[in-house]
Amino acid sequence: MTAGPTRNTIAKLRFLNPSGAKNVRSDLDDVLNSATESLQSAVCFFTEPGRLILSRHQQQLNLPDSYFIASVSRPTNLDALARLHYTAPGHVYIHLGGTTPEEKKVGRSLMHSKLFLAEGLDHCRAWVGSHNLTGMAIAGGNFEAGVVFEAEKNSQVIQDVKSHLEACRITAEKFDPAELNRYREIQKSKASDSEWDTEKDVLILHAEAEAPPRESPFTVHLHLFPVELDACFRMERSVRLFVHPPGSLRSGSPVDYDRAEAWKGEITAVVRTERHPNHRGTRGNFPGADFEVTIRDLQTIPKLMRDDGSKTSALTQVIMRIEERLENDKEAYSTSSKSPVTNEIEFSSPLEMHQVEKEIAKYFTPESIDNGKLVYRPALKVYQRLSLEGYEETMMTKLSQKPPQRKLFQAEDELPDEVEPIRYLVRPTENEIEPFLFLSRHVIRERD
Repeated sequence: MTAGPTRNTIAKLRFLNPSGAKNVRSDLDDVLNSATESLQSAVCFFTEPGRLILSRHQQQLNLPDSYFIASVSRPTNLDALARLHYTAPGHVYIHLGGTTPEEKKVGRSLMHSKLFLAEGLDHCRAWVGSHNLTGMAIAGGNFEAGVVFEAEKNSQVIQDVKSHLEACRITAEKFDPAELNRYREIQKSKASDSEWDTEKDVLILHAEAEAPPRESPFTVHLHLFPVELDACFRMERSVRLFVHPPGSLRSGSPVDYDRAEAWKGEITAVVRTERHPNHRGTRGNFPGADFEVTIRDLQTIPKLMRDDGSKTSALTQVIMRIEERLENDKEAYSTSSKSPVTNEIEFSSPLEMHQVEKEIAKYFTPESIDNGKLVYRPALKVYQRLSLEGYEETMMTKLSQKPPQRKLFQAEDELPDEVEPIRYLVRPTENEIEPFLFLSRHVIRERD
């Protein structure tokens, strides 16, 4: 008959460290070396220095009941964790955290423990503290605190430590090097990383031209009359100019990007003239521009024409310097202020956790709370999706027509059947020119 847990009798209690910052490598080695029956541990962040430390205790880590658990979250080095797996196959676990609970502006649930249990024949030694398995923590670069204590194997405090470690393990999964790409995608999603580059606040101009530009650089002189367009133009703003054949731009009809030429540049001058009703200035003198576009109202489709040097009574004058030709299958544009890149994470069956007070619950996302309790949803796999907001005529760029990259969709390397790789939200237009002259809050392009 096995004896039940005894009282919490703790011996040889040490605090690490009164000095704040200290190299604790020898202290940790001493604890790990005492594991003759098993070495069980859960440490949130794990990097290459941590692997070097644990590899010195390969014998202990390969004992039948031994295991090590690390969180998938950065700065955990997944390659280092893979190398540790090869020294102790079947004893290394990775904790993927949960899609919920999620605290607003903070992040999602993760395994945050820093705990080692070295089990001997009759006694155990436990290390509990703030030390991750990183060079900064172990070598004394950080200010860290912890305690090391010894207790009888069947004491209540050791049983509690074991219960905590087992709870970490059953919500983790055995590390599988074949799943390394999936782990990477989940790690990226937690860091809001993306397979896409994003550029904010870019002016998009679509215009028809009988004689389109043939080489760069060239300059475009805009003569603007509607003051409603003023917000689109400021110095050094990036520009995308799409040049289309005559008669091809029509309100309500999607543009044909196969017939368009795309150019990239920036605004180099913005002048409010003496006629401007809100910000009266002075007329600019811009001789020698290569092309001009005159926008007299909000209904007429923009026309790109050779600059003949004639003067207009425009309210605003703008100079754009176009530097290079752009492949028009490399970018997509969104008018929404929200990022068009979203990380979607699939999860397994949710688990209720515990009650949370109302004054704290308001800081969690709605999906994180159910009947006043936090809900834990273990992460399984991640995929990225684009959500583009724009005008019906110009939002379907050639990039958005390309098939999704398989590298974004891990686990079975398939996009779930119910998921659209790109979602579109058509923004209503207030005038006919709007789909062809607007500010893209986000420009996205495939990352090389």
